Amino acid sequence: MKEFLTQYWLSVLIAVYLVGMTLYGHYRGFIRQAVSIVALVMSIAAVNLASPYVKDFLLQSEIVQSAVRSGIESVLENGVSLVPEQEEQPSAQRSYIESLELPEQLKGILIENNNNEVYELLGVDRFTDYLVSYIMEMIVSAISYVVVFLAVFILLHLLMRWLDLMARLPILSGINQIAGAVLGLSQALIFIWLASVVLTIFATTSWGKAVFDQIEASAFLTFLYRNNLLAKLAISILHGL
Repeated sequence: MKEFLTQYWLSVLIAVYLVGMTLYGHYRGFIRQAVSIVALVMSIAAVNLASPYVKDFLLQSEIVQSAVRSGIESVLENGVSLVPEQEEQPSAQRSYIESLELPEQLKGILIENNNNEVYELLGVDRFTDYLVSYIMEMIVSAISYVVVFLAVFILLHLLMRWLDLMARLPILSGINQIAGAVLGLSQALIFIWLASVVLTIFATTSWGKAVFDQIEASAFLTFLYRNNLLAKLAISILHGL
Protein backbone atom coordinates (compact mmCIF):
# COMPACT_ATOMS: atom_id res chain seq x y z
CA MET A 1 0.00 0.00 0.00
CA LYS A 2 2.79 2.43 0.90
CA GLU A 3 4.56 1.72 -2.39
CA PHE A 4 1.32 2.26 -4.31
CA LEU A 5 0.66 5.59 -2.57
CA THR A 6 4.24 6.70 -3.22
CA GLN A 7 4.01 5.90 -6.93
CA TYR A 8 0.47 7.09 -7.59
CA TRP A 9 0.00 9.80 -4.96
CA LEU A 10 -1.47 12.29 -7.42
CA SER A 11 -4.05 9.81 -8.73
CA VAL A 12 -5.10 9.00 -5.16
CA LEU A 13 -5.28 12.71 -4.28
CA ILE A 14 -7.48 13.50 -7.31
CA ALA A 15 -9.75 10.51 -6.63
CA VAL A 16 -10.18 11.53 -2.98
CA TYR A 17 -10.92 15.11 -4.08
CA LEU A 18 -13.61 13.97 -6.55
CA VAL A 19 -15.28 11.77 -3.93
CA GLY A 20 -15.00 14.52 -1.32
CA MET A 21 -16.61 17.12 -3.59
CA THR A 22 -19.40 14.68 -4.44
CA LEU A 23 -20.12 14.14 -0.73
CA TYR A 24 -19.83 17.88 -0.11
CA GLY A 25 -22.38 18.54 -2.85
CA HIS A 26 -24.68 15.93 -1.29
CA TYR A 27 -24.34 17.71 2.05
CA ARG A 28 -24.96 21.20 0.69
CA GLY A 29 -27.82 20.20 -1.57
CA PHE A 30 -28.83 21.19 -5.08
CA ILE A 31 -29.73 24.85 -4.58
CA ARG A 32 -26.45 25.87 -3.00
CA GLN A 33 -24.43 23.84 -5.49
CA ALA A 34 -26.47 25.26 -8.37
CA VAL A 35 -25.55 28.78 -7.29
CA SER A 36 -21.87 27.80 -7.25
CA ILE A 37 -22.13 26.13 -10.66
CA VAL A 38 -23.90 29.17 -12.16
CA ALA A 39 -21.08 31.37 -10.88
CA LEU A 40 -18.56 28.91 -12.29
CA VAL A 41 -20.16 28.79 -15.75
CA MET A 42 -20.51 32.57 -15.87
CA SER A 43 -16.85 32.86 -14.85
CA ILE A 44 -15.77 30.59 -17.69
CA ALA A 45 -17.87 32.58 -20.19
CA ALA A 46 -16.39 35.85 -18.94
CA VAL A 47 -12.89 34.40 -19.07
CA ASN A 48 -13.21 33.51 -22.75
CA LEU A 49 -14.26 37.08 -23.50
CA ALA A 50 -11.76 38.93 -21.31
CA SER A 51 -8.64 36.76 -21.11
CA PRO A 52 -7.37 37.61 -24.65
CA TYR A 53 -7.22 41.28 -23.66
CA VAL A 54 -5.48 40.47 -20.38
CA LYS A 55 -3.04 38.27 -22.29
CA ASP A 56 -2.20 41.12 -24.70
CA PHE A 57 -1.71 43.45 -21.74
CA LEU A 58 0.65 41.02 -20.01
CA LEU A 59 2.61 40.38 -23.21
CA GLN A 60 3.28 44.12 -23.44
CA SER A 61 4.80 44.12 -19.95
CA GLU A 62 8.58 43.94 -20.04
CA ILE A 63 8.62 42.53 -16.50
CA VAL A 64 6.33 39.64 -17.44
CA GLN A 65 8.18 38.99 -20.70
CA SER A 66 11.56 39.00 -18.98
CA ALA A 67 10.46 36.65 -16.19
CA VAL A 68 8.78 34.15 -18.50
CA ARG A 69 11.50 34.31 -21.17
CA SER A 70 14.29 33.61 -18.68
CA GLY A 71 12.53 30.45 -17.50
CA ILE A 72 11.95 29.28 -21.07
CA GLU A 73 15.52 29.96 -22.18
CA SER A 74 16.91 28.02 -19.22
CA VAL A 75 14.92 24.99 -20.37
CA LEU A 76 16.01 25.40 -24.01
CA GLU A 77 19.64 25.51 -22.94
CA ASN A 78 19.30 21.96 -21.59
CA GLY A 79 18.30 20.53 -24.98
CA VAL A 80 20.66 18.81 -27.40
CA SER A 81 23.07 21.15 -29.14
CA LEU A 82 21.64 22.57 -32.35
CA VAL A 83 24.20 24.06 -34.75
CA PRO A 84 23.02 26.84 -37.09
CA GLU A 85 23.31 24.55 -40.13
CA GLN A 86 20.84 22.11 -38.58
CA GLU A 87 18.36 24.65 -37.29
CA GLU A 88 16.26 24.59 -40.48
CA GLN A 89 16.18 20.78 -40.77
CA PRO A 90 12.77 19.37 -39.66
CA SER A 91 14.34 16.17 -38.30
CA ALA A 92 16.86 18.15 -36.23
CA GLN A 93 14.11 20.44 -34.95
CA ARG A 94 11.99 17.47 -33.90
CA SER A 95 14.95 15.83 -32.13
CA TYR A 96 15.68 19.09 -30.33
CA ILE A 97 12.09 19.46 -29.10
CA GLU A 98 12.01 15.84 -27.94
CA SER A 99 15.23 16.37 -25.96
CA LEU A 100 13.78 19.26 -23.95
CA GLU A 101 12.78 18.75 -20.31
CA LEU A 102 9.14 19.50 -20.98
CA PRO A 103 5.91 17.49 -20.56
CA GLU A 104 5.22 15.12 -23.46
CA GLN A 105 1.92 16.87 -24.21
CA LEU A 106 3.69 20.20 -24.60
CA LYS A 107 6.37 18.65 -26.82
CA GLY A 108 3.63 17.24 -29.06
CA ILE A 109 2.01 20.66 -29.37
CA LEU A 110 5.35 22.29 -30.25
CA ILE A 111 6.07 19.66 -32.91
CA GLU A 112 2.56 19.89 -34.37
CA ASN A 113 2.64 23.69 -34.66
CA ASN A 114 6.19 23.97 -35.99
CA ASN A 115 5.15 25.30 -39.40
CA ASN A 116 5.28 28.48 -41.47
CA GLU A 117 1.68 29.44 -40.72
CA VAL A 118 2.31 29.56 -36.96
CA TYR A 119 5.66 31.32 -37.54
CA GLU A 120 3.76 34.04 -39.40
CA LEU A 121 1.14 34.36 -36.66
CA LEU A 122 3.87 34.73 -34.03
CA GLY A 123 5.91 37.12 -36.18
CA VAL A 124 9.07 34.97 -36.10
CA ASP A 125 11.24 33.37 -38.77
CA ARG A 126 13.67 31.24 -36.75
CA PHE A 127 13.07 27.93 -35.02
CA THR A 128 14.42 28.99 -31.62
CA ASP A 129 12.38 32.21 -31.72
CA TYR A 130 9.30 30.10 -32.47
CA LEU A 131 9.92 27.94 -29.40
CA VAL A 132 10.34 30.91 -27.08
CA SER A 133 7.37 32.83 -28.50
CA TYR A 134 4.99 29.87 -28.58
CA ILE A 135 5.78 28.69 -25.06
CA MET A 136 5.54 32.27 -23.81
CA GLU A 137 2.13 32.66 -25.47
CA MET A 138 0.92 29.46 -23.81
CA ILE A 139 2.19 30.40 -20.35
CA VAL A 140 0.89 33.98 -20.49
CA SER A 141 -2.46 32.74 -21.86
CA ALA A 142 -2.71 30.35 -18.91
CA ILE A 143 -1.83 33.13 -16.46
CA SER A 144 -4.42 35.51 -17.91
CA TYR A 145 -7.03 32.74 -17.97
CA VAL A 146 -6.51 31.92 -14.30
CA VAL A 147 -6.36 35.56 -13.14
CA VAL A 148 -9.58 36.55 -14.92
CA PHE A 149 -11.33 33.36 -13.81
CA LEU A 150 -10.53 33.91 -10.13
CA ALA A 151 -11.47 37.60 -10.24
CA VAL A 152 -14.84 36.97 -11.90
CA PHE A 153 -15.59 33.87 -9.81
CA ILE A 154 -14.99 35.69 -6.52
CA LEU A 155 -17.03 38.70 -7.64
CA LEU A 156 -19.98 36.55 -8.70
CA HIS A 157 -19.89 34.63 -5.44
CA LEU A 158 -20.10 37.89 -3.50
CA LEU A 159 -22.98 39.15 -5.66
CA MET A 160 -24.90 35.88 -5.51
CA ARG A 161 -24.32 35.08 -1.86
CA TRP A 162 -27.84 36.07 -0.92
CA LEU A 163 -29.20 33.24 -3.11
CA ASP A 164 -27.90 30.85 -0.49
CA LEU A 165 -31.18 31.46 1.37
CA MET A 166 -33.00 29.54 -1.36
CA ALA A 167 -31.34 26.37 -0.12
CA ARG A 168 -33.67 26.48 2.90
CA LEU A 169 -36.82 26.12 0.82
CA PRO A 170 -38.98 23.11 1.84
CA ILE A 171 -38.20 20.91 -1.19
CA LEU A 172 -37.60 17.19 -1.16
CA SER A 173 -34.31 16.82 0.67
CA GLY A 174 -33.37 13.53 -1.01
CA ILE A 175 -33.61 14.91 -4.56
CA ASN A 176 -31.92 18.10 -3.42
CA GLN A 177 -28.95 16.21 -1.98
CA ILE A 178 -28.54 13.77 -4.89
CA ALA A 179 -28.63 16.61 -7.41
CA GLY A 180 -26.18 18.49 -5.20
CA ALA A 181 -23.82 15.50 -5.27
CA VAL A 182 -23.86 15.49 -9.09
CA LEU A 183 -23.14 19.22 -9.19
CA GLY A 184 -20.40 18.79 -6.59
CA LEU A 185 -18.68 16.21 -8.80
CA SER A 186 -19.05 18.50 -11.83
CA GLN A 187 -17.58 21.41 -9.90
CA ALA A 188 -14.65 19.25 -8.79
CA LEU A 189 -13.89 18.32 -12.41
CA ILE A 190 -13.91 21.98 -13.42
CA PHE A 191 -11.48 22.89 -10.64
CA ILE A 192 -9.22 19.97 -11.58
CA TRP A 193 -9.22 21.16 -15.19
CA LEU A 194 -8.45 24.67 -13.99
CA ALA A 195 -5.55 23.29 -11.92
CA SER A 196 -4.14 21.61 -15.02
CA VAL A 197 -4.26 24.97 -16.83
CA VAL A 198 -2.34 26.47 -13.90
CA LEU A 199 0.12 23.59 -14.17
CA THR A 200 0.88 24.64 -17.75
CA ILE A 201 2.31 27.89 -16.36
CA PHE A 202 4.91 25.86 -14.47
CA ALA A 203 5.55 23.25 -17.16
CA THR A 204 9.15 24.42 -17.54
CA THR A 205 9.95 23.91 -13.84
CA SER A 206 11.27 20.72 -12.27
CA TRP A 207 8.24 20.22 -10.01
CA GLY A 208 5.88 20.92 -12.88
CA LYS A 209 7.62 18.23 -14.92
CA ALA A 210 7.33 15.87 -11.93
CA VAL A 211 3.57 16.43 -11.75
CA PHE A 212 3.23 15.85 -15.49
CA ASP A 213 5.17 12.60 -15.06
CA GLN A 214 2.53 11.55 -12.51
CA ILE A 215 -0.21 12.39 -15.00
CA GLU A 216 1.45 10.45 -17.82
CA ALA A 217 1.94 7.42 -15.55
CA SER A 218 -1.77 7.23 -14.69
CA ALA A 219 -4.46 6.27 -17.21
CA PHE A 220 -7.05 7.97 -14.97
CA LEU A 221 -5.19 11.30 -14.82
CA THR A 222 -4.24 11.12 -18.51
CA PHE A 223 -7.93 10.73 -19.38
CA LEU A 224 -8.84 13.77 -17.27
CA TYR A 225 -5.98 15.82 -18.75
CA ARG A 226 -6.70 14.95 -22.40
CA ASN A 227 -10.39 15.72 -21.98
CA ASN A 228 -9.80 19.08 -20.30
CA LEU A 229 -12.48 21.37 -21.72
CA LEU A 230 -10.93 24.47 -20.15
CA ALA A 231 -7.55 23.73 -21.76
CA LYS A 232 -9.23 23.22 -25.13
CA LEU A 233 -10.95 26.60 -24.76
CA ALA A 234 -7.66 28.28 -23.83
CA ILE A 235 -5.86 26.70 -26.80
CA SER A 236 -8.68 27.74 -29.15
CA ILE A 237 -8.27 31.31 -27.89
CA LEU A 238 -4.52 31.13 -28.57
CA HIS A 239 -5.05 29.77 -32.08
CA GLY A 240 -7.74 32.32 -32.82
CA LEU A 241 -5.49 35.32 -32.16
